[in-house]
Amino acid sequence: MNKIGPLSLFSSPGAPPSTIALDAARATATRADQEAGGVKLRRRFASARGLLTKRGFGSTLDIGQGWTAIDVIPYSVFRLVASDWRADELTGDAMNNPTVIVLASQKGGVGKTTLAAHLAVAADASGIGAVAVYDTDPQQSLARWWDRREAETPHYARGGVDELDATLERLGEKGLRLLVIDTPPAVTGAIQAVVRRADYVVVPTKPNMLDLEALGSTVSLVRELGKPFAFALTMVKAGTHVAADGARVLSSFGTVAAIVGDRTGIATSMNRGGTILEADPKGRGADEIRQLWEAVGSATGLLHRKKKAKQHV
Repeated sequence: MNKIGPLSLFSSPGAPPSTIALDAARATATRADQEAGGVKLRRRFASARGLLTKRGFGSTLDIGQGWTAIDVIPYSVFRLVASDWRADELTGDAMNNPTVIVLASQKGGVGKTTLAAHLAVAADASGIGAVAVYDTDPQQSLARWWDRREAETPHYARGGVDELDATLERLGEKGLRLLVIDTPPAVTGAIQAVVRRADYVVVPTKPNMLDLEALGSTVSLVRELGKPFAFALTMVKAGTHVAADGARVLSSFGTVAAIVGDRTGIATSMNRGGTILEADPKGRGADEIRQLWEAVGSATGLLHRKKKAKQHV
């Protein structure tokens, strides 16, 4: 995230901002405006400005040269508040909390964040209703992916483990249909609290033996909490037998929902705030992600598989 202007401006109303801070604010806003095509960014700034004003930020505080404190608030703060606004302003039935899908694995580097982003985009594209992502990993990789994203959906719901219950209730009242949650690579009390709220858990793993052997704690936690789950084999090398071997091992413990290949396009699209579904919608990688979403969506009741028509002979 690019930041413009120091937050200390809010705590020292008597001191005018430096010319450097103002110039940086204008330059960064102009550059970001050009990169985003202008219209969407200006709309986000206007929305964030109104919400910040409503929440008590000193938008009327004149700090010189025709600028107010709210004009030089860091762009990252605008972005966070605007993202919260977009998820917060959803409209819909207040009947139920959203369905919660949690990506969990004790092992790091197995593709939790990548699958969380791709599942959310696949779900959003399937037309089930409003979808949001939620990042409980301190590294905030999913949040940064969303921050780079130009598309307005899926939404980003801001908060942490402690705010999850309140967030689910709030977003459920606003009509959110699905919340996809990324978690850190650990099995802790915090992860247990997140999994406890899950309707379904996806456990990603690479197909090598070291990663498969590390699944025990995660599977034990999910089973202890009585949550339905499935495995997703990730980063599978083409032209090898490891996928079949890994699937055979995992089948003794649960369902393998999908096998996702080790594809450069997936990493490249994530770097740009996108997914393989958008970068190469007709490719093999997109098909693998859709297969994963169809399995998870059907298991959670969000998708209803069409019955095959009877053939008359």
